[in-house]
Amino acid sequence: PQPFAEFSMPATTCANTAVATTNTSSFKAPESYLWTASSPLVVITNPTDAQPLIAFPDNQTGVDSIYDITLTVTSANGCSDDTTVSITVFSRPVADFSLQANGCGPTTINPTDLSTTNHPPLSYTWTISPTTNVISTGLNTASPSFDLPVTTNDSVVYDIFLTITDDNGCIDTLRQNYTVYAKPTAAFNVALRDSCGPYTVQFNNTSVPNQNPEDINDMTFFWDFENGQTDTAQQPSAVFTNTGVHDSTYYVTLI
Repeated sequence: PQPFAEFSMPATTCANTAVATTNTSSFKAPESYLWTASSPLVVITNPTDAQPLIAFPDNQTGVDSIYDITLTVTSANGCSDDTTVSITVFSRPVADFSLQANGCGPTTINPTDLSTTNHPPLSYTWTISPTTNVISTGLNTASPSFDLPVTTNDSVVYDIFLTITDDNGCIDTLRQNYTVYAKPTAAFNVALRDSCGPYTVQFNNTSVPNQNPEDINDMTFFWDFENGQTDTAQQPSAVFTNTGVHDSTYYVTLI
């Protein structure tokens, strides 16, 4: 008898996914099968199996694709029949966002969503790692906010992930890095904190950048001695005077 080729599979799917087939053909055993596709980009696992998986190529062009899948059944008598089923493969959305320039903590970053799709609306899921002391809001919106803490123990690199899902359930994910630079520690000391004027003070700058592999030689400084003098040297000196009859106090600021 003449075989009858018949199968089913989903009518639609997302790009870069695979679908299963259900073979309901009738024939005189032993039979053989041959599955083919209208595009060489479609991958059929074991095309002579009764029910192979069919994988479709990725596509983020914003234009959906239609592929024809053909099953040819050959019976024990050498008679054959074939049937073709079409499937629409949706273009996946494109996840994209921008971040402001890396900076010092504490800081707030507000990613700008640049994602696109031909099947709106989009749903959003944002995540960040690590999460220690991070305050996150709007994680299921297009406009999230991340409050990142100050760090004094080297820079911290945060991984920010965006996963978008379009109206057809197709998904895309993007990861970007954001670096919070370590806050330096300003510190100095002097041999004597009081004396008779005029008094020349040599300042011992003990500041640290808290940033590997930097050291004090990689830092810049601004000194305000509150005597009308400023300096940008690493280890400056300054002269303090008192022409009155009462003690004078100077507050030295190092930035």
